[in-house]
Amino acid sequence: MRQRPALFYKCRLLQQFNQHDRENNAQTVVIISFIYATIVITTVTTGGIVNTLIVYKSYHRLNTEKIAKAMAGAMNAQLTKVEDVPPEALAGYDLLGFGSGIYGLKHHKALIELIEAMPAMDKSVFVFSTCGNVREVNHKLIKEKLTEKGCHIVGEFTCFGEFAGALRLNRDWKGALAFIGGKNRGHPDEKDPENARAFAKGLLGA
Repeated sequence: MRQRPALFYKCRLLQQFNQHDRENNAQTVVIISFIYATIVITTVTTGGIVNTLIVYKSYHRLNTEKIAKAMAGAMNAQLTKVEDVPPEALAGYDLLGFGSGIYGLKHHKALIELIEAMPAMDKSVFVFSTCGNVREVNHKLIKEKLTEKGCHIVGEFTCFGEFAGALRLNRDWKGALAFIGGKNRGHPDEKDPENARAFAKGLLGA
């Protein structure tokens, strides 16, 4: 698999499209996924069957697990929890996905620790998350860790995840009150897994 760098922009539109062109007799697929306030643009050149593993960490409301399962189904990928995969096993796959909720503007520490422990490898990888607030910085640390290992980031996906708040009220409050009463009620909603599946298929050129 050859890839070009992913571009990460912000937008408020919600739509998707695929654009196909020919380059060096290979199919180049440009996927633009508009996820609420985020656009993830990924360009990947593929050929043949891609052996894919998606590693995730999800607990509390299992927001990220819903997205990970949607992606795995769309890609026919193997799905595993972060605690169930040894670092050295990651070398046996063509494409790797890493995802979790966002905690303090970064992915779950168990996911970061797995990446730090894995051997250096020239792999294509994508990252995803569910979060209370969509921010570009949320993926900064995990991308840095993966790049340090020699991996190539070919795509990013994020969507809102429901946050119950300190009082477990599961409301949809705004601003500082959200930390008490909760926010993003109902997310991931029916559109979020749909967007995740479209993103995943796009990585494989579907």
